[in-house]
Amino acid sequence: MSDQALKFVAYAPAFDEMEPEERRTAFERLLRENLGLRQDLGQRADERISLRVLIDQVPDFLFVKDLEGRFVIANGAIGAGYGRARPDDLLGLTDFDLHPADVAQRFFDIEQTIMRTGRSMIDMQEVIISPAGTKKWLSTTKVPLHNDQRRIVGLVGIGRDVTARKQAEDFRNEQARILEMIATNCKLEDILDHLMRLVETQSAGIYGSILLLDEAGLRLTHGAAPSLPKAYVAAIDGLQIGPKVGSCGTAAYRREVIVVSDISNDPLWENYRELAAEHGLRSCWSTPILSHQRTVLGTFAMYSKEVREPSIADKALVETARRLAAIAIERKRAE
Repeated sequence: MSDQALKFVAYAPAFDEMEPEERRTAFERLLRENLGLRQDLGQRADERISLRVLIDQVPDFLFVKDLEGRFVIANGAIGAGYGRARPDDLLGLTDFDLHPADVAQRFFDIEQTIMRTGRSMIDMQEVIISPAGTKKWLSTTKVPLHNDQRRIVGLVGIGRDVTARKQAEDFRNEQARILEMIATNCKLEDILDHLMRLVETQSAGIYGSILLLDEAGLRLTHGAAPSLPKAYVAAIDGLQIGPKVGSCGTAAYRREVIVVSDISNDPLWENYRELAAEHGLRSCWSTPILSHQRTVLGTFAMYSKEVREPSIADKALVETARRLAAIAIERKRAE
């Protein structure tokens, strides 16, 4: 790697510690030095070759666009973010080739304003949808790129994936909202429905379900399952708990967490696997919802249409959702 490349890679992590104006100046200086831009972005072939190793060291999305909004440089991170085998596959494309028309137009208008006015955009939150349909939040900085004559010849941008941070913020806000719903005596079904929808936004490909144990302690009845097929929800409503009654019936019976990563061959689902298969459900992890006196109030389940086990993040999500559900159910029963 060249001395310039080493300087850029060593300097890049410090961007977050800079004031906005310092960051803008640093972007322009470092990119002018490394890109060697003189008259316009057409003189970039040799620079791009020597820059490839450099920019792929940066874990954030890093790109340069020309005045028409076409990618002329893209690093490995942004290439992977758009599902491209090679980052150079983005070259010559615009946002209209990568996003729905309304999203692309919004990006285009912002970037044209930056290049027309010469004013940078610092730490703006943007949303992109990956080819797999996953939503990503980016904290993006975009600055006009000048040549040696101080004429604007394009735009350089860097975007940091802040999806995890955004989800954590949203989750905290929604937790507060759910506690407010409990405190203001909202309907239990509304509280549980809101909780399940929150859970599903936090884990891709997950379908949440809450079942309530009846007063006799024998059957599980519907509590909330906003995204599960209605026919499946109806079929398990009133399910009698027992030692081999799927994930939820067994979890309530044993008073312990039941993780079934593959419904199709697990003995706990022997009498229910055809029902699950009919609706494309492959995995189910169920946790008993316990009162502060350790009695079973119901079950909280996470379904997936893939064979999988819960991740560390999934387990933490389950524990938080279980506690909130217990507070809501126990309060309603006390009333």
